[in-house]
Amino acid sequence: MPRIYIQPFLFEIVQTPGRVVELFEFDHHMRQIFTDGRQHPKDPDLTWMGDSIGWYEGDTLVVDTIGLNDKTWIDRGGLPHSDQLHVTERIRRPTSDALEINITIDDPKAYAKTWSGYRNFKLRPTWNIKEFICADNSDYNEEFINKSGAYNSSSPSKQHAKPAKPNK
Repeated sequence: MPRIYIQPFLFEIVQTPGRVVELFEFDHHMRQIFTDGRQHPKDPDLTWMGDSIGWYEGDTLVVDTIGLNDKTWIDRGGLPHSDQLHVTERIRRPTSDALEINITIDDPKAYAKTWSGYRNFKLRPTWNIKEFICADNSDYNEEFINKSGAYNSSSPSKQHAKPAKPNK
């Protein structure tokens, strides 16, 4: 799930009573962060975006996510994670045109200790999320994957083969 923030595509955060929704241009992913006071389920279904709950501490949205399947990477280079991944994000706007996300990774099956990182974003009010269709973008996606180094990296990864090019 943290990997979604390092894709070079737009995303938008929509706040409504009881939930925050993140809309991602990349592969049209959507994520719900429940802010209605609920707790995580005792035995969550493992999903791509996990189960996210959030609350505010002053001007910071704190997001706690569990229930992630182990089919993704933490980054584009292939850092793995297990189904025990626990992600804590602290999201805030230090200025009216900036967004800061501090991410803490805790996965006792994959890493010896907890670690963290951050991403900073600039508000682009005139940009709009565009349609992203893999079949139409197959040439772009192949170039993007090649430039990312994901398939020739020495980083550990469960992905060993390059995906087949889609049929047209």
